[in-house]
Parts: sequence; C-alpha cells; structure tokens
Amino acid sequence: MKRNMFKKILITAMVLLITVSLSANGKQEYDQSSGSLKLGWRAPDSLDDVYSKYQAQLKSPLSIVTALSLKYPNSPVTKIMLEIENDSLIYQAEMLDGSEFIFDAATGDLLNEDKVIIGSIPIPEESADSPESDDSILIQSLLDVTALVDLQTVLTGVQDQKRDQNILGAELTEKDEYLVYQVRLTGKTELYIDAGTGIILGESTIAGDDEEDDEDDR
Repeated sequence: MKRNMFKKILITAMVLLITVSLSANGKQEYDQSSGSLKLGWRAPDSLDDVYSKYQAQLKSPLSIVTALSLKYPNSPVTKIMLEIENDSLIYQAEMLDGSEFIFDAATGDLLNEDKVIIGSIPIPEESADSPESDDSILIQSLLDVTALVDLQTVLTGVQDQKRDQNILGAELTEKDEYLVYQVRLTGKTELYIDAGTGIILGESTIAGDDEEDDEDDR
C-alpha cells in the first residue's frame, strides 16, 4: 500500500512539473491586474526579437498615435516607441508640449498619463509663487471676468463629451501657472479645462490616497 501511495505521489509531481514546463514554453499570459502583456523570465533581450515573436498580438503604433491625437487634437504627438518595462510590453508616447503617456502595447489601454497643462490665461510667475496668495484673491486680481468661460458652459461641455461618467464637482483654480477649471468625475477621474476657452487640456486618474484624504476632510 505504501508503494502504491508513493507511485501516486510521484505521478502527481511529474504531471505538475510537465504542466509548469508547458506553461513556461507556451503562449504568454495576460496579467489581468495590469492589463500588460507579460513576457516571462525567458523573454529575449533584443527588442527586435520581442517584436518578431509578439507582433500579431500588439497594437500598431499608428493606432496609438491616432487615439492620442483624437483625445488631444491641439497637441502634436512627437514620439511613439515600443519598450519593455517591468517585464511587459508598453508604448511610450510624447507630445510636443512635453506630455508623456504609457500605453499597454497589447490592448492599447492608457496606463499612465503626465499631461502638461498649457492654458490661455497665464498667471504671472511672481504671483503663482507667492505663499500669501489665496486662489480666489489671486484670480480676482489677475482676471477680467469677461475673459472667463462661465462654469455652466464648462459643465455642459463636459456632460456632452463624457456621457458615460457623472460630474461630482468643479472649481476654478491654478494648474501649471494657468487658470483652469478642475472638474471631478465618477470613475476617479479629473479633467483640467482651459478657463479661457473651455477646451479640455488634460485628464488624470485620482489615486487612492487622494480619495482617503477627501473623506478625511469631510
């Protein structure tokens, strides 16, 4: 009986070993948590080799550039590059204004965005750096109210463009030394809208820590 038990254990171990081996040498798997195409520990060193192996499963650089240009039509895309990061394939994109983006190379999903905000109503450097400046006082001292797009117009535009999300709040504030409306949406999303034109300048995802800070403030 002991000998039969030992054989069963040995057979089970061999089956598991073969299964693991086939998984390592077979097709790559998607990391569901990040959405990235994981290369595995046996990934080739050469980017050319990586591209040759996974070409059929990658989004084209043109599709990424097209999507980015549609999202920010006023900011020309100047770079798109396939790269390996954290053992996965990504596209790194840049715009003429210095904005940087990271896309999942397999799905085309936007993973990270660092959008430079360039509005139409600049705040003088000496005013923006002043520690005594309150936002409302600063805005009143710099701005002719006739040049400001009203909040009703801004929110109407957001509703038209973001029909799958709801508006949680909005405020006139300063971002990168320009006057913008900061609009909070469901889905942990914030929009930065040019206070002088009403154009969406940037979009960001709110981190979990910010959510907790908001709850503490309440």
